[in-house]
Amino acid sequence: MSEDREERCICGHTFDEHSEDGEIEDALSCTVEGCDCLNFIDRAQLPAVASWSDATIRAVALDIAKAVAHHIETMYPAAVTATSRNMLVSVRGCVINEIMAAIAINDEGRIVRRLAKRKKHRAEIKRAYQRFRGD
Repeated sequence: MSEDREERCICGHTFDEHSEDGEIEDALSCTVEGCDCLNFIDRAQLPAVASWSDATIRAVALDIAKAVAHHIETMYPAAVTATSRNMLVSVRGCVINEIMAAIAINDEGRIVRRLAKRKKHRAEIKRAYQRFRGD
């Protein structure tokens, strides 16, 4: 690995934290405790950080939210029919809020911590609902 570029995983750990022999493998699992990522990003290939207005970010978030709602409506029509009429509006709102909250964080360490915290929270909520439903 050249000294002018540093390989980093999507979780932010350096390449050396993943592999002792310095070789990239196709499905290399992170060895850092609590991390289960499988991807590498070469930071030299990432685009420069752009400065977007809040309106542009919100427009992109809304477009993504509409795409997610459209996917649910198209692929799972029975689920949409079985839920409240406001379900797709709720999904769009949730997606927009999550994107806006994620964009507000621009420190890599905070991003990594937020992602780990959110992953843990989703697992806890899933277990709680499974217990509640008797699954």
